[in-house]
Amino acid sequence: MSKYYLVDTNVLLAASGMATHLGKSQVTTVRDWLTKFQQDRDAFLLFDSEGSPALTKSRILEEYLRKMPKNAFGWQVIKAKIDARSYRCYRVAYEGTPLHEYAVLVPTLTRGWIDPSDRKFIAVALEHIKAYPRQRCRIVNATDQDWSQCASTLYQHNVEIEQLLP
Repeated sequence: MSKYYLVDTNVLLAASGMATHLGKSQVTTVRDWLTKFQQDRDAFLLFDSEGSPALTKSRILEEYLRKMPKNAFGWQVIKAKIDARSYRCYRVAYEGTPLHEYAVLVPTLTRGWIDPSDRKFIAVALEHIKAYPRQRCRIVNATDQDWSQCASTLYQHNVEIEQLLP
């Protein structure tokens, strides 16, 4: 059975050793998860894309590339999944200006949300679930504390948070 994931950028940065506040064992934990994810042929990445179902202008990919070099371990995992065509894309509505553009969500999912730049992950997850109502998808997080604050609300929408670090 296929599994569908949205990988928060902090996971890629942590696995690449770019989150300097993490200890060696924490980096290893995240890196191990990302390695297993890369090797799992049934694990798919989910992206936003203006050319859905094709992968074109993706704010998620833009964020990955903006925050890490192409030789980083985290990026290499993402690239391997893309090259293997182990991804799905969904069109997501955005609002705001190009420098401050955020995915549109229903108000019940934005109240109390700390980081509006993470809305894109939720919006893609919801689009995936709309297309495949019997499936759940996971947003994978390593270091951001705000995901745990909304985990129960997201779970009601069939979106799970996979927390890699306590």
